[in-house]
Parts: sequence; structure tokens; C-alpha cells
Amino acid sequence: MRCFTVLVLVVVALAGTAGAGPIVRIGAVGGYDTSAPGNRDDGYTLGLGYRVGRVTVEGEYSDLDYDGTAGFGGGAQRVGGLIQTLIASAKCVPGEVCPHLDLDLGVGERWVHWQPAQNIGYYPNPMMTTIDHQGREVSAGLSATFGWHFSLHYVVFMPDTDPQLQAICRGICPMRVQGSAPGVMFEASYVIGDH
Repeated sequence: MRCFTVLVLVVVALAGTAGAGPIVRIGAVGGYDTSAPGNRDDGYTLGLGYRVGRVTVEGEYSDLDYDGTAGFGGGAQRVGGLIQTLIASAKCVPGEVCPHLDLDLGVGERWVHWQPAQNIGYYPNPMMTTIDHQGREVSAGLSATFGWHFSLHYVVFMPDTDPQLQAICRGICPMRVQGSAPGVMFEASYVIGDH
């Protein structure tokens, strides 16, 4: 919650800066994620923020879904902040979208919900309880924007210590249940207001 408060204060401060412009992006996100059943998840994402000169500050939300093929369904929600710094851009024309390449750094919170399937193949699932946990998430990567926004991020989920979670799984969960869980996420979204 502290990160979100700081993000709101930064966005409010930038709102009065000359040349500040609001950013809205909405799209799809997914990829390889060791905290997800079967090591993959996908869903949608929404970002709101301001671009001021070479820097963009955004708040973002993602809703990820697990497809259940590894014996677990459920999903995750992510809320956080993202700072983008311009690396390169094309020659910009006032009033038109200015294509650019950015370095992205993010931090946030993730809430995970795993829902075991009734059966795994022909065998009853030995663990019929749901699993919920949360933790911090950090990310770093690159993004390219030219009307559409594409990003590739290396993400690390650091769950809160939960000995009960490890005891419930006892090696039968098809995802990482202790320690940090890395992943690589790809996003494709449409951007409004990124000039």
C-alpha cells in the first residue's frame, strides 16, 4: 500500500508539470511464471499514469488466470507501480504518436489463488483444499510503444513465508511454493494519450 501511495503522490506532482500527458493502456499479458501451475499464466492488464519528457510513471493492475491443465486452476491479481525511462525515440511530430523504446522497472503486490481440480487424470486429487498466498513482485525489462505497447519483463515474485502452504503441498504441487519464483512476461496493449 505504501508503494501505491508514493505512486499517487508522484502522479499528482507530475500533473501540474508543463508537457505532462496522461497515459492509459489496456491489453493482454502472459508468459512463463514458476509461481503458476504448469509454469504459465495469462490474462489482461490495465495501466494509468503520466508521461513527462523522458519518464513515464504508471499504476498498473493485472488479472492472471491458470488454465487448470496441471491439475490446478485459479489465478492471481497484481497491483503495482511502473517507471519507464526513454532509451530511444523516433523524430516526433507534434500531435502524433511518438514511437519510443523504454527501460521499465516495476514493483508491486501479488495475490495468488490456486484451486485444485477434482481429479488429476484418472486419479482423485489428494489435495482438495484451495491455497491462497501473497507477496511482493519486482520486474525489469524493455518496452516499445508506437500506438501499440509491447513489453518483455523479467519478473520475480517473492511470496510471504507460509510454512502451512509447504506442508499442504509436500512436493505434489506443480508450481513453486517456497522461495522466490521468477518468470518472463510478455504484454501487448493499446495505448491512449502516449504522445
